[in-house]
Amino acid sequence: MQLLLLFVYLAIFASSAVATNRHSQYCYSSESVPSSFCVSFARSENHTSQGIDLYLAFSALPTSVGGGWTAIGTGESMAGSLMFILWADRGRENVAVSVRTATAHTEPFAADDLPQVDVLRAKASKYASHEVLLVCYSCDKWESLDFQEKSQPWIWASNYFTEFQTADPNQHLGDHQLHDVFYVDMTALPLSHSSGHEKNLPTIQGVKNSGTWDQPLPPSSSSRLCSGFRHGVVMLVAFMGIMMPSAIYKRWKPNTSSHMWSQIAATVLSLIGILLGISASSWRSSPFGIHQTLGLITYCLIILQIFFGAQIRSSGYRGDAPSYRSFHRWLGRSIFTLGISDAGLGLRLAGSSTTTLILLVVSIIGELLLYFFINPGSGSEMVSWRGMFRYPCREDERERVALSEEAADLADVIIDGERDAVGEMSPKSHQET
Repeated sequence: MQLLLLFVYLAIFASSAVATNRHSQYCYSSESVPSSFCVSFARSENHTSQGIDLYLAFSALPTSVGGGWTAIGTGESMAGSLMFILWADRGRENVAVSVRTATAHTEPFAADDLPQVDVLRAKASKYASHEVLLVCYSCDKWESLDFQEKSQPWIWASNYFTEFQTADPNQHLGDHQLHDVFYVDMTALPLSHSSGHEKNLPTIQGVKNSGTWDQPLPPSSSSRLCSGFRHGVVMLVAFMGIMMPSAIYKRWKPNTSSHMWSQIAATVLSLIGILLGISASSWRSSPFGIHQTLGLITYCLIILQIFFGAQIRSSGYRGDAPSYRSFHRWLGRSIFTLGISDAGLGLRLAGSSTTTLILLVVSIIGELLLYFFINPGSGSEMVSWRGMFRYPCREDERERVALSEEAADLADVIIDGERDAVGEMSPKSHQET
């Protein structure tokens, strides 16, 4: 059972770790206008030019017979923007990608000083979205794009009337019918240090926005980002630094009362972390996402865990104590499962680096190994490797053994007392005889 739980925990965190590698994504769709697109971002170091390459996964749903066109561009306006424009031919068999710029609010044009852009993958569709994967080499050298900006503006525009006969990237575009601005945290984009295109390819994942917003970050965003960092640190200390080590120590020395006080301290610290997290996400249009909701559910389960722990202490060795212990133990494992899943989601929101992820994985594996390989109640004998595979000792079994030993000792005392009583009565009976 211990091995099975160990593998389950590692698999759950692995799935949430995959989530931490998701790229920043922005999607737009509306029922009132025929326009729908998604774009996902990633970046990679360019060792040749000492710059940064920008990867874009770009998809757009055609709207008319010819499909119209959809464009995104750097900056807050068309002037000086680096624009990526996507459309398909009339038969929707070929996709065109045109890279242009503009000097004002006029039709964009191709220029000689534009960065080199390669189309790594392109797919046209007659009934679904067109999709392309682009790489812009040394894109950080373009003036209106700053990879150190936490609120980098991007413009987008859509035309849904123009019919393109071919996929020639130099065609006349026509005016846009819809346009707006969105913002991207460029510092949170996954950064690949390897060469080639294998390590850092963005993909369109659903229609949810991640690391992007419809509004710029508020002036106090830096303090909120600090609150988010403090939230992560506090929850890490409470969860990985107190709760889990306390469970390990309780498994080592079952009769100690430090487990109760450490769990209470961790619960209070978790409440502080939740308040910091709410402060960090209060400016978002939808502050209660999956990460926040799962965190609140986990905290409610922690409160329930305290209730079962109190029942265990009050029931002592009564008959209902083992059932409370079973609920308490399995609820704790459920909390740990939800916690490591939510940690992965939190890392995704924070755009954490691979190094941070690796350190957290190592910490989780270490604590899991200590918990599952420890010999319960061993005291100074810290770990019993054979106990995991041959004779795993459970707390309930230890308690039953302890109760049996107490009952045996009590029976010995009663028997000895009866023998003494019989011995005292024997001479008197002999005299009467």
